[in-house]
Amino acid sequence: MDRDYIQPRRIGRRKTDQVLWDQLCRYQRLFRVGQVIASEMDPERLLQVIREQTDQVMEIERSRVFLYDARRDQLRSPVAGGRKREIRLSAHSGVPGWVFRHKSPLIVNDAYGDPRFDPEADETTGFVTRNTLGVPLVNGHGACIGVLEALNKKGSEFDDEDQAALGALSHYVAIALENSKRYRDLKRTIRATEQRIQSLGRDLTLPLDGVSRLVTDLREKGGSAGTAESETLLAEVRRHLSQLYEIRNRINDFPGDESLSKY
Repeated sequence: MDRDYIQPRRIGRRKTDQVLWDQLCRYQRLFRVGQVIASEMDPERLLQVIREQTDQVMEIERSRVFLYDARRDQLRSPVAGGRKREIRLSAHSGVPGWVFRHKSPLIVNDAYGDPRFDPEADETTGFVTRNTLGVPLVNGHGACIGVLEALNKKGSEFDDEDQAALGALSHYVAIALENSKRYRDLKRTIRATEQRIQSLGRDLTLPLDGVSRLVTDLREKGGSAGTAESETLLAEVRRHLSQLYEIRNRINDFPGDESLSKY
């Protein structure tokens, strides 16, 4: 067989193998990143972790997580170290708005030349967007809860492989955001329950102490002349008082919000 025919096939096979190897390495990194993201429960820290990990795995200058604010019909994104606390965009404008409305990924490799791009975020932060890739964040119920956006791929433009990788990462991000929200809601519920229980404990204390003093006074005034009937009645009152004090002590021993600190 002609040697000149064999050599290109070998070169082509090596290139294909290298591409497959690079893809495998990238998805292994994605899996590890997913584990890191899923392990963080604090909402503010979670957003920082998502940005840091996305920047690394996608090899980009910056990433943003936009969360949908249904009350204002806006997409909001915290600004890391920015002059303002967060970016707020209409859910009907810009690349994030397009991705959110269509629930579909979008690559824009010429940001300022594309009418779908809105420079408002750049004006807010001072960052200059060259190219951008956005993917929707979809929860387990199929609802779009926000957008994950990658900005300025280092040394090149975004392509279909980048879109697939960011799409895979978005599943981890959406799950982590939903879990973080549930955790935050649970903490609020426990805190409110703790406050109600503590209030109940305080409400119990005053009448309990008053009844206890009354029983003591009755016993002292009755002295040795107390009848068997009155003694039985006092014993019954003391028994109920003891039960009520036990309930109050259990209320005061309620672990409260700090019980979540171990998670």
